[in-house]
Amino acid sequence: MKKVAHCWFVSVLIVLAGCQHNETALPDALVRFAETSPDSAYSVLQGLRDDAEHFSQEDKMRYGLLRLKCQNTLDFPFDSRDSIRAVVDYYAAHGTYNEILLSTYLMGRSYMVDGNEPMAMECFNNCLSLDVPSGDGVDHIQLSKVHSQLANIYRNQNLAQYEIKELELAERCAQSGGDSLLALIYHYLKVNPYFKLGLYDSVIHITDTIRDKYLSMGLKNKAAEVLYMSIDAHLHQGQFAKAKQAMDIFEKESGVFDSAGNIQRGREIFYYLKGKLYEAYGKSDSAEFQYRRLLKYDGDINNVEGAYQGLLSVYRSIGNRDSIGKYAVLYCETNDSGHAMSVADEVSKLKAMYDYTEYRQEAEK
Repeated sequence: MKKVAHCWFVSVLIVLAGCQHNETALPDALVRFAETSPDSAYSVLQGLRDDAEHFSQEDKMRYGLLRLKCQNTLDFPFDSRDSIRAVVDYYAAHGTYNEILLSTYLMGRSYMVDGNEPMAMECFNNCLSLDVPSGDGVDHIQLSKVHSQLANIYRNQNLAQYEIKELELAERCAQSGGDSLLALIYHYLKVNPYFKLGLYDSVIHITDTIRDKYLSMGLKNKAAEVLYMSIDAHLHQGQFAKAKQAMDIFEKESGVFDSAGNIQRGREIFYYLKGKLYEAYGKSDSAEFQYRRLLKYDGDINNVEGAYQGLLSVYRSIGNRDSIGKYAVLYCETNDSGHAMSVADEVSKLKAMYDYTEYRQEAEK
C-alpha cells in the first residue's frame, strides 16, 4: 500500500510540475520529497530536464539546486562546474541564508568529489563566513554537514586536533537542529582522531558512552558495532581481557559477519586485531591463521601490510629464523609501497594547492 501511494505521489508531482509554468514549476512538495526520497525526486527532476529550459529564472535555479542536492545525497556525478557556479551565483545574489548555505556547500562537495580539497575548503569556509540570521532562520543540520566536511579534510591531512574541533562543532549544530542521532554519529567519529593522538582512554570513554546511548534506543547491532575501536584501544593498553570481551560482543551482535564468520568486505583488517589478541594469549597458531586469512583480501594494501606485520611478529615469538627473514622483507616491501602511495597522494594535494593558488591569483587580477 505504501509503495502504491509513493508511486501515486511521484505521478502527481510530474503532473504538477508540467502544469505550473505560470506560477512555480516546482511545487514545495517536491522540495520536501527530495529530503525523504531523493532517488524518486531525482527521477522526477530528470523527467523535467527538457521542460526546465522554459522555466523562469527562479525556477531554473531552484531546479538546479534540487538536482545538485539529490546528486550529492545519492553519490551521483554532479552537473558541470559551470552549472553549479550559475546556481551558486544566483543564490548569492537572490537567496536566503539557507539557500546560499546549501548551494555553497554543494559546490564544496563537488570539489571534494574531484579531489580538490583547497577549493572545497574555501567553499566550506565561505559557508561559515555568512551573516547568520537571528531567530530560527538557520538550518543547523546543514551547518553541521559543513563542519563534518571540514573534519574530513583535516582527517585526510592527518590534522587530528583540527578534526576533533570540527566534529565537536558539527555535533553541537546537530543538537541545535534537533537531530540527536546525527549528533551521536559525530560524537563517535571523534574516536579516530583520538586514537591517532594515542588518547586511548578517550577512545574507550566515547565508545562506552555511544554504546549505552544505542542500547537505550534499542539499537543492539549499532551498540555492538561501535566496540570495534575500543578493541584496538584495549590492545594498545594491554587490557587483553577487556579487548576479548568487546571482541566477543562485536562478533556476536554487530551483524557485520555472515553465517560462516566472515566479516563484511572492506572491514577485513579486523582479522589483524583478532590475530594480535591471540598472540597476547600465546596462541601463535590461531594468530597465524588470522593473519593468513587477511592475506586473502590483498586488494587493499593495508590488509597485506597488516598480514605481513602480524606474521613477522608470530615468527619472531617462536624463533623461526627463515620465516622471520622472509616476512621482514615482505613487510618492508609492502610498507615501502604504502609509503610510495602516500607520497603520490601528497604530490596530488600539492598540485591541487598550486592550482588553487593560481586560481586565486587570477581572481585577484
